[in-house]
Amino acid sequence: MSAEILIDLEALEGFIEATSSGALAEHKSIHHLLKSLLHMGARWRDPPQIILTKDGTAADFHEEMQHQLDLMTGLKIE
Repeated sequence: MSAEILIDLEALEGFIEATSSGALAEHKSIHHLLKSLLHMGARWRDPPQIILTKDGTAADFHEEMQHQLDLMTGLKIE
């Protein structure tokens, strides 16, 4: 099963506008996160991966983080 996020382009652009500087729902961090989602989604020819890190190390190389992420998702591969 493919893990993906499906977002309507016009809705995402509206959320970006709503969180921009001076907007009623202004929020700098959320605004930049939404813009990142837009830019990542626009790369449909070469879709990026989201890699979480802890202390600068990716989960692939961090056993404690692997366990933490497995608990968060409810998935565990033995």
